[in-house]
Amino acid sequence: MDNTCITQLLNFYLICILLLLFNSDKAYTTLLTDVLQERGFSVLAVSRHLQLADQLHKQDYELCLVSLSACEKETISLVREEQPDTIIICLVEDESDEQICLSYNSGANDHWRKSESVGVLLSKLNMWQQRLERQKQRQPLTIQIGEYQLDSVRRILTYNDEERKLTAKENELLLLLGRNKNELVARRQILRQIWPEDNYFNARSLSVFIHRLRQYLSKDQRIQITCVAQKSYRLSVATE
Repeated sequence: MDNTCITQLLNFYLICILLLLFNSDKAYTTLLTDVLQERGFSVLAVSRHLQLADQLHKQDYELCLVSLSACEKETISLVREEQPDTIIICLVEDESDEQICLSYNSGANDHWRKSESVGVLLSKLNMWQQRLERQKQRQPLTIQIGEYQLDSVRRILTYNDEERKLTAKENELLLLLGRNKNELVARRQILRQIWPEDNYFNARSLSVFIHRLRQYLSKDQRIQITCVAQKSYRLSVATE
């Protein structure tokens, strides 16, 4: 592995990778996992569909590495359905171009041949991570919610000249709802993104935070945060 690739990896933000190697050599899985963890990645290796479904339900992953030998259409569809925005990179042996095309059609974003050097894989991960970071940077850091303004960097909610300092979770929750103003945001998505596990106790905690945000935004009567069918929330601002 050359020094350039190592330098690129050291500049990564900490991310989560779901490393899925069905029917693969355990030693190979361990080796690849160790290499990625040494470069600052948080790696989880699973080998069964039930494990895959369980982890996708519990936590969001920016990148998923999937062995093409286990990468049937149903497997890729499961990842894509559970986490529409994740980047799926298939690890391939000597499969034909036709098989690779089929996996692209099923929802894969990229491929890495195991005959290639690990440095090639690291370069691909670097490229996708840079794209993800650019997408995040394009999102507004200050948003207008009715008569309120949220400065998500300083975690300050302003109404006229009044300022309120928000906690980290209050800020993340209001930012998520505000960026999706007038649209439904699934409770499951909120829990996985902010807590980040979907369970009973975190769901109760979310209800408390929603109640707080309603109080904070109460001076503008046009703003409402509603719960829809106990499964989603919507922050709406009525028009004049």
